[in-house]
Parts: sequence; C-alpha cells; structure tokens
Amino acid sequence: MVQITSVFTGTVESRVRIGDPAVVVDVVTLPVTIAAVVNQANGDQKIQYFAGTYTVQNNLITDTTIAEVAAPTSSDDSDTVQLLNNYYAAINNLKFAMAYTLWFNNGSDSQLPYIEFVQSVATMQGAVVTTGTVQEEGAMGSTYATVPTVSVTTQADGTAQVMCGTYTLRHVNVPPFDQLGWRITQVAMNPVVGAQSDASTIQTLLA
Repeated sequence: MVQITSVFTGTVESRVRIGDPAVVVDVVTLPVTIAAVVNQANGDQKIQYFAGTYTVQNNLITDTTIAEVAAPTSSDDSDTVQLLNNYYAAINNLKFAMAYTLWFNNGSDSQLPYIEFVQSVATMQGAVVTTGTVQEEGAMGSTYATVPTVSVTTQADGTAQVMCGTYTLRHVNVPPFDQLGWRITQVAMNPVVGAQSDASTIQTLLA
C-alpha cells in the first residue's frame, strides 16, 4: 500500500488499460498501463504514465509493481474508429478486462459491473464490425463522436446475427485531460431481424 500511495499521490484522474492476465492456480497477474493527470507542486497539472502489474488472489490485490515510464510515442486512443475496432478485437480475443477499460471512467460508463459486462459482450465474440461516417459535436468541455456501426456475428447454426446502431465516444478537451484520448460512453445497438450480411445491406444500414 505504501508503494501505491507514493506512486499515485496527487492523481486527479487516470485511464487504465489492462493487458493479458497470467493465471497460475488461483493467482492472477494483471499487466496494466496507466495515464494519469497529476497535480504538480507549482499548481499545474500534467500527464504522467505508469506501467507494471497487479497480483490478485481470492479477489484481493496481494502485490503490485507500478513505476513511472516514458510517454508512449503513439496512441490508439486518438482515433475514434481505431478505438472501436480495438474494442471489438479485445472482445473477440477474450480480453474482456481490456474491453471494459475502453469505456469512459475506466468502465463505469458501461453502466455494468465487470462480471455483468463480460456476460453482456460474450455473445459478441467473432463479430465483424463496419463503421460509417463519424459525426462530432462539442458540449461542456468535451467532444462527443457518434459512430454508426453494423456488426455481424455468425451464430452456432451458421446464420448471421446483424446488429445496427451507434456508439458514442467522448473526448475531454480541457488540458491536460485532452491527452487521455477517446473512450466509449454510450451504445445503442439493436438486432436487425431478417437482415443479410452482404456488403450492400451493411452500407444501407449504415446510411
């Protein structure tokens, strides 16, 4: 606890990305990367980056190794479509914790506890996603991007489940929070009964 406190002293807000967990018997090691807005001694705020691991056993954190690291040279959080593609890729690869943290407020904007979130996205595994023209608008210091989306999932009987709707992503514009990138804040996806999964139909649905 001393290490965690010393590393995150002065933290105002953070964005967490969780990597692939390693499981040995009942011990889980979670690699994490963290971008945090931290208060400075002169009253300013800046982004600091951290990386390391958490060790979890019996649903309790038993150890952690977190240290400050250099800022990444590039980020996939800066593009709305890329972030949404990463979201589906994480689900398809069973990286549910990573997918969860692609939601705003480290998952809480999904309106689901983590276990319920996993249950809700498990049926999306194997989905192929197509996005349309992104529309952006500003409000209260943030930019909101609406991404028209069609996903196609092959069911066990070989039929296609077509879902159509939108994802809404949020980007905070106030420095230095603007360096934290985009996150999902809302989803409205519904099944399209009887829809085919061909390219023409998908483009019609996106329009």
